[in-house]
Amino acid sequence: MSKPIGRSIAISPYRQLVCDLMHFSAQVPAVCAERRMNLADLVQARSKATVRPSYTTIFAKAYGLLSRQYPELRRSYLKFPWPHFYEHPHSIVALNVERRLPEEDVVLFCLVRGPENRSFEEIEAIVKHHREAPIEKLRSYQRAIGVSRIPWPIRPLFWYLSLNMSGRRRCHNFGTFSLSSVGSQGAGLLNI
Repeated sequence: MSKPIGRSIAISPYRQLVCDLMHFSAQVPAVCAERRMNLADLVQARSKATVRPSYTTIFAKAYGLLSRQYPELRRSYLKFPWPHFYEHPHSIVALNVERRLPEEDVVLFCLVRGPENRSFEEIEAIVKHHREAPIEKLRSYQRAIGVSRIPWPIRPLFWYLSLNMSGRRRCHNFGTFSLSSVGSQGAGLLNI
């Protein structure tokens, strides 16, 4: 009896985007810190709110407010044309929003500019738009597809320049910080 033979499966544009992102994120030094926080007051205040913001929204706004006080939290390290830092004038949070395409689940960036200056309702509305709007109409979707379809020899150069040449463009495209909500499902991510 012959052994079953596997098959080759093409990498979708979204999976290609994740592969590229993981490749370049592996070049960023990371320090992982874990701390327990007593959030009882936050939980109580949230339960009394008429419209309950998600914890992701709360932490996005909180980090934005913190980065207003500590500008180093809005800084990016750029390698080109010489190593230096770029400090953005305000925070931009990149939130991960899961969407379903006919053939696969994908994760989109939902960029919220200036979360420190927005109400919880405004942030929630932006996230809701990314969760519910026709996916083809989302700029983040169009941009992701466009980048992932750049041919291989050019795409790594595009990523490198996008991440290292202009701090303003880097923050515009990727944000000054990112939040993911997989922790609520019992998952922890560590990439060192």
